[in-house]
Amino acid sequence: MKRSILLFPLLLTLAACSSAPKVSYYLLQDVAAKPDASSSAGLLLDVKLPDYLSGPAIVYQTSEVEVNLAQYHQWAESPDKILARNLAARLSRLLPAAMTTPTGKPVKIRLTVEQFNGSYQGHARLAGRYSLLDEKGTPQLSRPFDIRTPQQGDGYDALVAALSVATAQLAAEIARAISPPALTAVP
Repeated sequence: MKRSILLFPLLLTLAACSSAPKVSYYLLQDVAAKPDASSSAGLLLDVKLPDYLSGPAIVYQTSEVEVNLAQYHQWAESPDKILARNLAARLSRLLPAAMTTPTGKPVKIRLTVEQFNGSYQGHARLAGRYSLLDEKGTPQLSRPFDIRTPQQGDGYDALVAALSVATAQLAAEIARAISPPALTAVP
């Protein structure tokens, strides 16, 4: 009798472990590059994220000082690569086919991200600073950004969709800031 009483909780624990939650993986909403231009033609993007944002977990801010790194909702690849590829594709659609600095070098953009997460306040937030760099890596233009887009619905699908909208808004902001005459369009 005692043995069956002790075995019952053990069996319940084992049953609970066997049905572990499924991990879901996410990407920003894809945007196709211009058919006649590669997303990297004339554009070099360097994306920096703080440690808590650079891992696979999607981050959700639960209060002013607390964040949750989602164990079962993760990026399909490193967030810096997702952001760089998505921004490059969006910029390739917004800018002339080949953009160069006045000396003919590729355009270099450094993106330092401070926030790329959901918020308990019902929005996704993409904040940080972008800089247009010269050939030596010296900032020629540097601007902060803080984009908040409302999350339409509940769950991580809605959060990633809102982060995609924020990324599109950032690409448009960068394109306006670095468009000619700051750069030279190559025919």
